[in-house]
Amino acid sequence: MRIGLALLWISGLGFVIRYWFVDPNLLANPKLHAKIAIVILLTINGVLIEMIALPLMRAQRGNPLFFAVPNFHQCVVLVTGVVSATSWY
Repeated sequence: MRIGLALLWISGLGFVIRYWFVDPNLLANPKLHAKIAIVILLTINGVLIEMIALPLMRAQRGNPLFFAVPNFHQCVVLVTGVVSATSWY
């Protein structure tokens, strides 16, 4: 996941730099803004998955899912899963 996100950021920044030098008017394109927002959202989602969801799932080995897990952490895991699944779809 880290490698994929790094490549996504590098290629995206490459396009932004190219637009900056070739035709700065392209930086005002709403599609570009939407793509940047989506990449930021997916990056935050990936960080939450690595920091909260994966450690929680590892700690639950041998127990029922969400056994003795606070509601906030359950919501974070479910929301990150939904965002991840939706982005793959």
